[in-house]
Amino acid sequence: MALATAGAVFTVAACGGGGSSPTVVGVLWQWNGLQETQPASLSAVPDPENYLLLLNDDGTYEAKADCNRLSGSYTLSGGELTLKPGPMTLVACGPDSLSSKCVQLLGEVASQTVNEGQLTLGLKNDAGSLFFHAG
Repeated sequence: MALATAGAVFTVAACGGGGSSPTVVGVLWQWNGLQETQPASLSAVPDPENYLLLLNDDGTYEAKADCNRLSGSYTLSGGELTLKPGPMTLVACGPDSLSSKCVQLLGEVASQTVNEGQLTLGLKNDAGSLFFHAG
């Protein structure tokens, strides 16, 4: 069961060493910023360690959105990235949680770039970007 092992996968990925080439797969990413275009805004994500994304080599992903965990499949072709949702826990997080926003935005991802340890996920229709750093 993927969700039962998500914590173990995150721990292993966080301890693993990465190569020098920028890659998005196999790296534990922490969500630390959001840029939206309508209305234009740039905001930091409090507690980035509570918002994690891991793309596995087998075309699946696992994520933590505060008190919830989710998984699914992805397609990656060059700079294009699409995340398809799968199972997700439905725990009610605290009032300041970005869990719902995180899950919604992951479903709107259209592209990815990695530069100097930062992953930028571009949203469909140029709606904005999610910023992650390697955890």
